[in-house]
Amino acid sequence: MLSELRLAETSIRTAPTFQNYLEKRLSNFLCNVISVWVVQKFSLREYERKSVGTESTFRELSGKTELREKLRHIAEELEKDLERTHIKDALWS
Repeated sequence: MLSELRLAETSIRTAPTFQNYLEKRLSNFLCNVISVWVVQKFSLREYERKSVGTESTFRELSGKTELREKLRHIAEELEKDLERTHIKDALWS
């Protein structure tokens, strides 16, 4: 139950002001409920993934062996991503 003091804090002093306040609150609440419903409904939809990418920032490498090891590691991570996402026809670029 709302007290008169609580209503006064929100600058609600008349019944029409209170009705407008409730309408705005209800409208805001319904918009939020609809937004959540739309996000849940459409984010569950399956979609075909068309690409997988990998990025890596690394320190300066001192030689060919170190560069090969780093590239091998990146390739292995990309291979795992391709297997995880089940992309069959991969285009390498």
